[in-house]
Amino acid sequence: MLILSEKLIFLLISVSFYLQAVEGQYRAVPVLFTIIFSAVSSLFEKSWVKLLLAGCFIAASLQFPQLLFFLPLICTDVYLSRYPAAALLAGLPVLLNRNDLSQDIPIQLFLLGLLGWILVRRALHISELREQAVKIRDDVKEKNLQLEQKQHELLEKQDYEINLARLAERNRIARDIHDKLGHQLSRAIIQLGALGIICRDSEAVKQIESVRLTLTDGMNNIRDSIHRLHNDSIPLEQEIRKMTEDFEFCPVVLDYSIRNEPSEKYRNTISAIIREALTNVMKHSQASRVDITIHEHPAFYQLIIEDNGSQRCLSESKQAKVPYNNLEKPNEIDGMGINGMRERVSELHGSINIFREDGFRIFVSLPRA
Repeated sequence: MLILSEKLIFLLISVSFYLQAVEGQYRAVPVLFTIIFSAVSSLFEKSWVKLLLAGCFIAASLQFPQLLFFLPLICTDVYLSRYPAAALLAGLPVLLNRNDLSQDIPIQLFLLGLLGWILVRRALHISELREQAVKIRDDVKEKNLQLEQKQHELLEKQDYEINLARLAERNRIARDIHDKLGHQLSRAIIQLGALGIICRDSEAVKQIESVRLTLTDGMNNIRDSIHRLHNDSIPLEQEIRKMTEDFEFCPVVLDYSIRNEPSEKYRNTISAIIREALTNVMKHSQASRVDITIHEHPAFYQLIIEDNGSQRCLSESKQAKVPYNNLEKPNEIDGMGINGMRERVSELHGSINIFREDGFRIFVSLPRA
């Protein structure tokens, strides 16, 4: 665009210069010829084509002196080629026709040619600076994107390591409670049982038995809490794989593709739905295979559980052939397990679709926070 503007400037200067020096009825013909010739030359990018066309114009100016006034304009195309020094050939027709020209015209043509060279070099320099600026801008934008991606990866890795450390600490606490406090409570319960046997006071035996039962209940509560704490301390994939491996009713195929460990609320919901679904398969289905798919998407977690059996607990009239995803009201054909799934999904603002035709299929979508 810069070169075209420079050529337009030179065209106007050359035409003005030409109209002042040349008179005649057909003096517009060289102007039109020069405009067409320059426009055709601008269509070609190869240097040798520009040089060839410029050489033809210079040769034509030997026969038609009127074209001498437009040599500075034609030289701009030569300046754009690989051999800008070839523009010196434009001085040959000026020298050969100097006797037919006034004394100041060759000097003016030389100065215009020199000015054209300066303007073209300036335009090329500006174009190079613009290209460099665009390249620098693109490089900076690309590096910023790479840094953002690297930062995101580092944050994900940091969260993953923190979560692993948290799970490891939970596991250690559960193990310490089991090994130390559990052992002491068990010994105390045994001692109270022995004390109740040797004690002769019936009232004291009742009190001892009451204390023993209280400690036993406390021991059971601690054991349950330790088991839950231990289950929460292992990764979700490991928990689900152990769940599927322990399922002996039929083979379970697991497709797990979650890279980052979900938060506790998602872990509990996903594992609870899978556990309840496997329980339903074992109780109500005649399936020979169960497929479980767990995928991680940028905006949500997807859980799909499907088997190839049939729901024997439901009559033919109650077999639903359309998906059911009502999260607000219990379904009359659903039991507590499926209603519990629905409640868990609703708490995370997700969606659940259940199909009961040709096996039992559950589609769960949980939006990520």
